Amino acid sequence: PKSLDTTPFGPLSESTSRKVFAYLIGILNAQYPDNDFTSLEPMDFIKISFSSLRSKFDNTLISLGKSEDMEFLWDIVNSQMDLQDCVYFELNTEDDEKFFLSEEPGQLWTMKWFIFNKKKKRVASLYLDGFRLNNS
Repeated sequence: PKSLDTTPFGPLSESTSRKVFAYLIGILNAQYPDNDFTSLEPMDFIKISFSSLRSKFDNTLISLGKSEDMEFLWDIVNSQMDLQDCVYFELNTEDDEKFFLSEEPGQLWTMKWFIFNKKKKRVASLYLDGFRLNNS
């Protein structure tokens, strides 16, 4: 099928593409052990640029009142991941039926990104969650 040829990870006929997808599913399952993410499909992820990831991450924090420069955070991530050698993915959480996250008490939204460095065999996960201050 054509859908196997065009995924954010590359063609699923290639083992390297399938491995990256499996890594991300494994990370989600480890982060949220009470949930099963094996039903996710490659198209539930979006391949993005670093500038897009950073812009969304930083702008979300700024819109929530974080006024400090976020450069220190990216310096720390870069020291471990070598950002210039990475590929970036965003989990598309807009389909609420697929994601348990909308069932978390007080949760308004979530954003999840993955930074993959093939050379270092590392994946970093970044996420931002928005919650109501008062659940009543």
